[in-house]
Amino acid sequence: MDINVRLKPQRPTFETDQLDTSIDDLSNDGSDGNNDSNSSTNAPPNGHPDKVRPPPIASVDVDQLLITGIDNLESLKDLKQIESMALFKRLVDDLLILSDLVKKSPDLDLRSILFGKMGSNLVVREEFDDDNGSVESEEFVIYPPLIADSIAKLREKKRSTPYVELEQFKTKSTEELEVPLRKNSRIDSNFGALLSGDLTDEELRPVAGSYHINIDYSLCEQIVQKFYLKQVPALTISKYLERINRFLTPSPSVLITASYFLFNLAFNLRPENDQCVLPLQAPPESDGPIKMTYVDTLDVFRLILSVLRVSLKEIEDKNFKQAYYCKITGLQHVEDLLKLELSLLYLLDFHIFINEFTLTRFVFQFRVFDRNLHSLLRADGSTEQGELEQ
Repeated sequence: MDINVRLKPQRPTFETDQLDTSIDDLSNDGSDGNNDSNSSTNAPPNGHPDKVRPPPIASVDVDQLLITGIDNLESLKDLKQIESMALFKRLVDDLLILSDLVKKSPDLDLRSILFGKMGSNLVVREEFDDDNGSVESEEFVIYPPLIADSIAKLREKKRSTPYVELEQFKTKSTEELEVPLRKNSRIDSNFGALLSGDLTDEELRPVAGSYHINIDYSLCEQIVQKFYLKQVPALTISKYLERINRFLTPSPSVLITASYFLFNLAFNLRPENDQCVLPLQAPPESDGPIKMTYVDTLDVFRLILSVLRVSLKEIEDKNFKQAYYCKITGLQHVEDLLKLELSLLYLLDFHIFINEFTLTRFVFQFRVFDRNLHSLLRADGSTEQGELEQ
């Protein structure tokens, strides 16, 4: 496959953390409904009475959110916007850390970091005293509300599908085969076992499916070069994301979708089943080893703006004009934005389908990855993510 996307590395637009002066004179939010025009546009002034500055990302305790906060969510709608942004930043930090580890140790087992202890993601251990006074423990599989809700929806879908198929059979018998059913027909009784079927706990695991390796790794290495800058910006990732959050305020669903895209392109993965409710398993061994597309300080800024741009277009009805988005994210040329979007789509192999199951599943998928990575860092005495902040 030949891909001709000419995009030279550029110097970063932002050289300092003092960014507000570049947009003080803008007067509206740069949105134009579904219009994504290339015309010049404006942004909200700093003193806009209706524009509330979002809280800093550091105000969110991400560790606590990943440990217990997610389990307590009744719906993804309960996830606060700043919490979603904090999860997105945590993923970016994790990918930067892991890329550095892989560069130092190319034989690092990515499969175990991504999918190790996946089963314990939903396991709760309880301790109790037996009759002899000794303490014993027992493990239980308890689905958090987020997953339990998805399972209920999937089970309802499985229960309703046979009825739909039965009605289709009756219609076909009457209209196409010209064999009308008698009013006292008992054909429904032949489908009794099927109509009473349900999705058992044993069936949930096969339904979850697994990932598969996406397009070839060498091609990904070539495409990702389109995201490189000539030098590392002086702006930190936290400040960059807070700038985006202030002037674009992407919704939680956009941020989780952007995280999902970034995760998949970093590890060259593609989900086998879009209707899964449980975290996906590792790709089969026959797919070969998992390799990582490096996310470092030279390409991370353009990757961030690209996954957010594609997610905004896919999830939100309100699109921001090209020039406004470039002004906020630091792109020097409007023409570069389309090229970056196209490069991202090739990295994802154009697999950008998203539904509620996908986002719910990914939240727990990311938690497993984050736990395994930080367990490895603690075991090796490696530098924590705060010291690697860029």
